[in-house]
Amino acid sequence: MSTTPQRNELRTTHVVVALLALACALRAYKLNSQLWLDEIGSVTGSLRRPFIDIATQWPGSATDVLIDLLAHLSIGIFGESAAAVRLPAMLFGVAGIWALFTLSHYLFPRGAAIFITALACVSYHHIFFSQNAAGYTALMFGTLWLSYLLLVMNEAKAVSRASGCQYALAAILTAYCHPFGPLVPTFQVFIALGLFLWSLRRASVFRFPLVSYLYYTVPAGLVSVMLYLPFVEGFLGHAAMNAQTAEEGPRFGFGLVVEIVEGLSAAFFGYAGLAIATGFGIVGVFVWLRRKPLSLCILVLPLFGQAFLFAAFGFGIHPRYFAAALPIVLMLGGLTIYELTRIASTFLPARVQGGALVGVLIVLTIASAYPLGRYYAYPKQDFLSAFRLIEAQQGPGDIRTGVQSPGSFISDYYGYADYHRLDEISQLTELEKQQQRIWVITSLERLMRTADAQLMDHIHTHYDRVSSFPGTLGDGDVHVYVGPRAIAQ
Repeated sequence: MSTTPQRNELRTTHVVVALLALACALRAYKLNSQLWLDEIGSVTGSLRRPFIDIATQWPGSATDVLIDLLAHLSIGIFGESAAAVRLPAMLFGVAGIWALFTLSHYLFPRGAAIFITALACVSYHHIFFSQNAAGYTALMFGTLWLSYLLLVMNEAKAVSRASGCQYALAAILTAYCHPFGPLVPTFQVFIALGLFLWSLRRASVFRFPLVSYLYYTVPAGLVSVMLYLPFVEGFLGHAAMNAQTAEEGPRFGFGLVVEIVEGLSAAFFGYAGLAIATGFGIVGVFVWLRRKPLSLCILVLPLFGQAFLFAAFGFGIHPRYFAAALPIVLMLGGLTIYELTRIASTFLPARVQGGALVGVLIVLTIASAYPLGRYYAYPKQDFLSAFRLIEAQQGPGDIRTGVQSPGSFISDYYGYADYHRLDEISQLTELEKQQQRIWVITSLERLMRTADAQLMDHIHTHYDRVSSFPGTLGDGDVHVYVGPRAIAQ
C-alpha cells in the first residue's frame, strides 16, 4: 500500500499531466489563424531565408534567432502556414506551464502551485504568446527554469553536475531565444555574487557555491556571445533606429500606460476587473516577500534591468516586451487568491474544508477562462475580411492602399501587388489627383498617428469608415475606409 505522501504525489502528478494536456489543447486550437504584422514580418524578412543565413545574418529588423531557426525547420517539415510558424512558440508555451508548476511547487504549498498552474493553462495572455511567432514563451520558460535551478543551488549550497549542465543549457537557450534573454542569466550572476558576499559577511559555514556556479555559467556565457557575434552590428543599428523612430512604440509615459491598461483589461473582464486583479497582485507581493523574498528578487531584477535600459537609451516600448513578467503576475494573483480562499474555508466544518477549497478554486479557474471566448472568436488581425470587403464593393478603376506596414505586407505576403503603401500624406494626396475612389486599410492607428499624424487626420476627415474588423491584438482592429468623400459619393 502506498503511504499518504506517495498517494498525494501521485495525485498531484495526475493533475499536472491533465493540466498540461489542457494547456496543449488550448494552444493548439486555432493555431493556424491569421498572422499579425510582426509575424508576417518574421516570415517575409527572416524565415524564408536559408537556415545558415538566419543563424549568421541580421535580417534588418528585430529577430528572435532561436525561434526563427526552429520555425524555419517547422516550415520545412510541415510547409509554410501560420501553425507551422507558431509551433515553436506553442511548444515552449506548454513547457513553460510545466516550469511554472515546478517553481511554484518549490516555493509555495502544493495547492497554490496547482492553482497557479491552472490559471496559466487558461490564461488569455499566455495563450496569446503561445500562438505568437516570437520568443516570448521561450523567454518565460528559460527564466522560470533558471530561477528554479539557482534557488536549488542556493539551498543545497552545492552545484551538482546535473543541475550545472541544466543551468548552462537553460542560460544559452534563454540568451538565444530573444534579444532581451541575455539579461536574465547576466543578472542572475550578479545575484549569485551577492549571495556569496552575503554569506561571507555573515561568516556562514554554508556559502553559495560561487566557484562551482561560475564553472558552468562562464562557458555558457561564452557560447552565447559567440552565437550573437554575427548580429552585433545589426543589433546595434536596429537599436539606434528604434531610439530615433517614433513609430517603434511609446517611450515611458502616458502612451505606454494606455497600452498596458488596454492590453491587460482584455483578460480581466475590463477595467474594473483589472483594478481588482491589481489589488490582489499587491497583496500577493507582501505574501510572497514574507515567505520567499529571494525568489521574487531573482524573477523581478532582470525586468527592472530591462526597463532601465529602455529608459536610458530611449527605446520604443510595447507591453509585450515585458512578457517575462506574466508568470510573476500569475504567481502573485494565484498565491493571493489561494491563501484568501484557504483562510475563508477554515470557517467551515472541518469535514468540508478541503472539498470547498478545491471547488472554489476550480470555479475561479473556469471563470478566469471566460475572456478566451473573445480571443478565439477573432484572429490577432483580420486582414482577410478587409480584402474580401474591398473586393466585393470596389468598382472599375478604384485604387487600393494600405497605410505603412500593412501596405507592404499586403503585397509581399498576401500577393496583392496592386495595393499601394502609404507612409506620408503626400503619397495619398498624389493618388487623389487621379480623381478615382480610394480604398484605405489601416491598423494599429495609434502608432500610425505617431508616424504621421497629418496622414491619419486626413483619412479620418476626408474618408468614410466602411467597416472595422476586430482583432485580439491591442489596437489591432483592421479598418477599411473609402474616399475622398466628394469622389466616393
